Order: sequence, then structure tokens, then C-alpha cells
Amino acid sequence: MHLPTKPSFAPFLLTAIFPLLFCVVHIPAQEKQKKPDTQKDTIPANQAAQNKLDPEIGILVEYIMLDHLTANKLLREFAPKAADAQELRDILEKMLNKKEAELLETAWVRGQSERRSVSMSVREDIYPTEYDPAEIPNVVGNFTDPDTDNKSAPDSNNKDVRSLAKKTVAIYPEIYMTSANPTAFETRHVGITLEVDPIISQDRKSIHIALSPEIVTRLAERYFTRKGYEKTARGIEHISMPTFYTMKTTTQILVTPGKYNLLGFHTPSGDSDKRIFVLLRADLMSLE
Repeated sequence: MHLPTKPSFAPFLLTAIFPLLFCVVHIPAQEKQKKPDTQKDTIPANQAAQNKLDPEIGILVEYIMLDHLTANKLLREFAPKAADAQELRDILEKMLNKKEAELLETAWVRGQSERRSVSMSVREDIYPTEYDPAEIPNVVGNFTDPDTDNKSAPDSNNKDVRSLAKKTVAIYPEIYMTSANPTAFETRHVGITLEVDPIISQDRKSIHIALSPEIVTRLAERYFTRKGYEKTARGIEHISMPTFYTMKTTTQILVTPGKYNLLGFHTPSGDSDKRIFVLLRADLMSLE
């Protein structure tokens, strides 16, 4: 007697599971191969966009000096329009041509957005800042100078005569005081320095600029002498310090490319009848 056998489903299960295993194993590998291709396609596009957003900038600063009365009148008129000072610059240009104004200094620097740029035309001036004080000798009183022996005395063998013939010299500490010695020094840049940090807006219609234009001039020496010795060589050998004059404007402004801006207003050194306008212009320079 033969019992009926149950049908075997094993061949069918293997046939159904094997393609699934193949897909599970190979799908991650295909994704892994596609990933570098995607990165390779997007990097050049990002670089092109970054280069397009970063044009170069040229920043111009001018110092123009004229008489105080005229400068004050122009300042009151054009200060409310400082962000668009083209009319003021045209008036100053006519005054320059007529020799009614003087172009003192010009600075220009070229740079990129979000990068610091510096233009310097300076002389390094080294001067002492600390001194060791002057010293006074410890010996105080009188002494006999043997070199002043008077050999022409009538009786050179007489000790009393010879001692009187010798010259007695008095020592005064202030006369033999040593000079003060410099021990520390500092370097100062004398000239013009222009330092800017520009940031261009995304639409390229405005530029935010942080800048510090500066002009430094060395005027003279100031001496610190002992009273009564001002006009002597020993007096001027004591402490001396230089005197500097600085015109500096530190500010952050928003400007329109291609337009003049009124940046500052200064008084020159040694001439209270003059005033100085500081003008700025920023230009975009695309490389396209």
C-alpha cells in the first residue's frame, strides 16, 4: 500500500528567494557607484557660483584742503548728502583747477569681498620710549690737580710754595652728571595707510566697507631737560621724545558702487585757517 506523498515546495522557494538576495546585495553597490558621479557634477557648479559672487573692488580715498570758511559752508550744505557726494567732488575739482584748493594725498587699493586689503606709503620712524636716569658721581668736594704744578715758582724746592702754586679744583656733581640712556624703542609709521574690509551685497548694488585711513606726520622733537641747562649741550643730551600729528578716520559705511562719499573732515597741523575733506569712492571690477 502506497501512501500519498506531500508535494515539495523547496524548489519553488529557492527560485523566489534567489532574485531577492541578488537585489539586496547589489542595490547598495549601485548607489555607492553613483555617489561620486553626483559629487563630480555639483563641484564645478558651486565654484562657478562662488566666483560669480566675488568681483574685485577698487577703493579710492582723497584728501582735499581748502580755507576754513569755504569748507564750513560746503560741509553744512553737503553733509546731509554724504552718501552721494558727486556734486561736492565736482565743486572741489573746479577749486583745484583754480588753485583755490589743494590735493594733499591720494590712496587707492584693490581687493576682494570679505578680504582685508592694506595700502601703505610710510617711513618707519624708530624712537626711544624709555630711559635710564642720569647718574651723579659719588665723589664730592675739592681735589688738587697735579698737572697744574707751577714749575716757574721762585723756589721750586720749597714745598709750601709749590703746594700754593698747584691749582685746587672744585667738583660739582651737576657738572659731571652723566646723560640719560635710552633702553626701549618703538617704531611708528610716518605717512599714509589705507586699510579696508569690504563686503559686497548679493545683488551687487551696495558695498559695506569698514576702513581706517590714516595720515601720520612727525612734527618735531620735545626735550625734557634740567632747569637752567636748556641751551647747553648737556641739557639736550637728556630725554627727548618726538611729536606726531595724526589724521585718522575709523568708520563702517554702506556705499553705492561708483559714487563719491563724504567720509571725514579734518583740521591740518599748524594751520587753523584750513580744513580737509576726505572723500571715498568704491568701484566694482568684474573679471567677466
